[in-house]
Amino acid sequence: MWARWSVSSSLRESLVLLGTAVGAILAMELLSCTWSDPVLSTQHILVALAAALYAGAGLVVWWQRPTSGMGAILVWGGGLWICALLESTSLWPGRLIGIVMESAGFAGLFHVLHAFPSGRLRRGLSRSTVVAAYFIAIPMQLPRFLFDGTSSLAIADLPRVSDAARIVQSSAAVIVIAGTLILLWQRIRGVGLVRRRALLPLYLYGMFVALLAPIGVRILGSVFGLSVDTVNSILVALMAVAPLFVMLSVLHGGFARTGELRELGVMLGAVAATSADLSRAVRSTLGDELAQVLYYEPEGNGYVDATGDHVPVPPADENLAVADIRHEGRRVGVIIYDRRLIADPRVVRAAGRVVSVAVDNERLTAVLRGRERDLRASRARIVDAGDAERRVLAEHLQERMQWHLASLRDQTVRLANASATHAPIQRSAWLLHEHLRVAEADLTRIVHDVMPATLSTSGLVDAVHQLAARIPTPTTVFMIGEESALSPAEQRAGYFVIAESLTNAVKYAAASALRVRIASNGERITIQISDNGVGGASATAGFGLRGLADRVDALGGNLRVVSPIDAGTEVTADIPLARIADDDGGGAVSGLVSGVR
Repeated sequence: MWARWSVSSSLRESLVLLGTAVGAILAMELLSCTWSDPVLSTQHILVALAAALYAGAGLVVWWQRPTSGMGAILVWGGGLWICALLESTSLWPGRLIGIVMESAGFAGLFHVLHAFPSGRLRRGLSRSTVVAAYFIAIPMQLPRFLFDGTSSLAIADLPRVSDAARIVQSSAAVIVIAGTLILLWQRIRGVGLVRRRALLPLYLYGMFVALLAPIGVRILGSVFGLSVDTVNSILVALMAVAPLFVMLSVLHGGFARTGELRELGVMLGAVAATSADLSRAVRSTLGDELAQVLYYEPEGNGYVDATGDHVPVPPADENLAVADIRHEGRRVGVIIYDRRLIADPRVVRAAGRVVSVAVDNERLTAVLRGRERDLRASRARIVDAGDAERRVLAEHLQERMQWHLASLRDQTVRLANASATHAPIQRSAWLLHEHLRVAEADLTRIVHDVMPATLSTSGLVDAVHQLAARIPTPTTVFMIGEESALSPAEQRAGYFVIAESLTNAVKYAAASALRVRIASNGERITIQISDNGVGGASATAGFGLRGLADRVDALGGNLRVVSPIDAGTEVTADIPLARIADDDGGGAVSGLVSGVR
């Protein structure tokens, strides 16, 4: 498998040469510095450390994530610190560059904060703020020294002009700092929890340093009695740590893992990738934890997720972007991603080309999953409609037929009492009364078999106990778990499985004992009906068990019959509870949308 550090040989050579050059320049600058003043020597060391950390972290990020853009920005920041270090050299041109670039490191920090994590500045206020930071840190630095008589760059001794330039520069810097704080806070508030955890370390640290820069001298100086040079050294040390936050976030925080595209291709070629594998691999490679792969369904002219659910593709905006996945010129899917994390769409399109074959293969599976679920839903609706008709029939028989039979029985009683002097008529009346009583009992039993009222009023267990009490064979009923977790459809399916199995056992098994076990663990319900009869039963023989298998299958479950000869029969129905959601539903797209709005 390709190593994580795999980049093109030309880029590798360029980065090695760049790193060597940076190291050589730092060494030459440190050798040419004057070390007579301990305070200034400490500042020189800290500036050199900042330059080394920025350049080193930038080279690592650039090597590992060549298309993220953050590596180049960090190396650029290291170059700014190197220029600032020239102020301490003995060469006059170097001191000139160092004095002008003295505050450029602050602008580099703001550049990093605004560009993180994609490595590109957003249009509008963010880009304007960074441009203003560079203008304040470099061109606006000149008037302070050109008109300060104590500076080696002074062309005139105009202290008022120098002080005014310092005030204007400081005021403009406060505005830039305030704008940066507002923008960073809006970004933190505008992302989801996953994004926020990745952005918070650098953003909070950057906000702390940005706040400390304009007020550090006053607070640290007045409270702790520190000098201006010591406070500046502390600020330089704090800014020197920022590239480490960026490097850790980019390399281990999940951002812009574009260097793993080849590894992604090898992984998909080595294993038979499932939908979950595809989404997980794409998210890891792109560094976008909420990126989503959707599959194109030509017949529906839309997209489905891994479970086959139809998912509308959100319109592209400043936060969301959609990249087509094509295989042999055909559209097979899309990748929905956060453009704030991945500014270069070519990276996403490259990932789409890598996974296109796997997406095309898995697309058919996802579509079939959706159609299978639609078929089950249709069958469940048919079963529900049949149960509704059963309830109507049961209510009709109970309310009308039983009332008529009861009324006829009352009339036969009156007829028998009125025919006391006519023995033949009286005997016929009492005989009719007995037949009506038997018919009424049979009707009650039929109503119970069609749709037992106890099932609706008291639940599955009570209805099964009532059913077991009417069976001539001794029957034991066990309930494990909570019955309240069962939906009405699941209770009806369980009841009819039990009723049909017990009826078959009484008719054909020649059993001396029957056992019913109902177990619910909050996710599934398992029903087992067993007997000690002659065995030899089959789930495919007869319409009863086949109809029950269809009923259970409509709920996403399965029915099994184990019936060896002379060893009894065990019927097991395993049904998932309706309230348990699918493992990999379509929530990722909605999560992505809510996370970036």
